[in-house]
Amino acid sequence: MQTTLLLAATRAAHPSFAPRSVLSSVFAAAPLRRSLATTVAAPSVSPSASSSSAAASLHSSSVSSSALASQQQSSAPPVPSPYTAAAVRQPWTQPLNSFLRSFATAAPLGILELDRSVFGSTPRKDLLARAIRYEEAWRLQGTESTKNLGQVRGSTRKPFQQKGRGKARVGTVRAPQWRGGYIVHGPRPHLQTIDLPRKVYASALRSALSAKFLQNQLLVVDSLHLDSPLKAALADRLAANDLLNRKVYLLYGSEEPEQNLVLASNKFWNREADEARDLPQEKQILVASARNVMVGPLLENELLVCDKAAIEALEEMYHVE
Repeated sequence: MQTTLLLAATRAAHPSFAPRSVLSSVFAAAPLRRSLATTVAAPSVSPSASSSSAAASLHSSSVSSSALASQQQSSAPPVPSPYTAAAVRQPWTQPLNSFLRSFATAAPLGILELDRSVFGSTPRKDLLARAIRYEEAWRLQGTESTKNLGQVRGSTRKPFQQKGRGKARVGTVRAPQWRGGYIVHGPRPHLQTIDLPRKVYASALRSALSAKFLQNQLLVVDSLHLDSPLKAALADRLAANDLLNRKVYLLYGSEEPEQNLVLASNKFWNREADEARDLPQEKQILVASARNVMVGPLLENELLVCDKAAIEALEEMYHVE
């Protein structure tokens, strides 16, 4: 800063002064420092004094402008950060909405807000695969069995002598390499279930429910109650909601089982259309309580139909913070 002021004063006092570089200007202006100092101290006005006053006024104006800019910056309202909740609403905090329809007429009754932690999580294929293996293992009976050496019927005598035949030694006719012999390391009756942490299975269920919502395969109705166990009563409601001849998984949330719904759904079978007997195509319908929901049926069936009570039960059981 001092070098800049000194160059300005030197050019004002000597118009023909033209330094070739910054260092040369500094060394050339060094003898004039004392004269400039005495000129500024004198009361009379001189060209050097006017130049120094101009430089001082320039410095003061720059200082005042910087102070004014800092004051304006301090008085300006703070700019909201893009990471605050007020500036940007994160997508995972926005509510999920679904239409609430009538099961009898399919007319929209309103909009139901869903829990994002249950129906809006990111589906994970690894958790779904682990849950499927867990459920399939529970269906295995584990009753397969083979006979060991003590269980195979046959003599206990040694069929041939130990040496002298030029063949392999044989100690019993029930040997595993012989026909009718026992099985080496064969299966025995045992429990074939596998363990899966409860939180992992709950996460798999949330992934399956979220996949149904993301694929637009979730239908929320007011109630799944039927007044009669007739097949036609359920078929009319399925046709009204465009669910006839489609694989449907019905979940009810009431504490008491829907007897009429279960009896009516049991009359639907997986069969192709038979024109000779005038039988239309049908798909099997699965009915279960929301408290007994499983991952396998959620993935096997095309559509998931839940009543309002089932949605509340699922959100109560599988909600996470």
